[in-house]
Amino acid sequence: SARVRRAVRFASPTLAYALVAALAIWVLANPLAIVMGIRGQATVFRWLCLLLPLRCTAEFALNGILGLGRNWLRVAIVGVSGAVNIGVNLAFIPSHSWKAAAVATLLADSVLTGLSWLALLLVARR
Repeated sequence: SARVRRAVRFASPTLAYALVAALAIWVLANPLAIVMGIRGQATVFRWLCLLLPLRCTAEFALNGILGLGRNWLRVAIVGVSGAVNIGVNLAFIPSHSWKAAAVATLLADSVLTGLSWLALLLVARR
């Protein structure tokens, strides 16, 4: 489908940029933490830099779904992702603090990205 090809065409350079940026943040996590005044918290940067490739590629698939006129599907995917995030946060933040929040965010964005591309591929084939 033209929508899938367009989504892949736009997502590819964005993914390449996101991977380079994530690698830079990973490598420079300690100096970034010092500059931002949160010395000793480089681990937070390292966990959250993994969001860059997930989030940037999901947007193109979600826009492709919208272009195919499946607004309800896009809303459902975003809703499921949000529910995953809220559920994991409620279950694990009390016992695991910021690590649970980071895992919840990574998991929710993984669900968002995976479901978005799967839905785009399935809807475009019809």
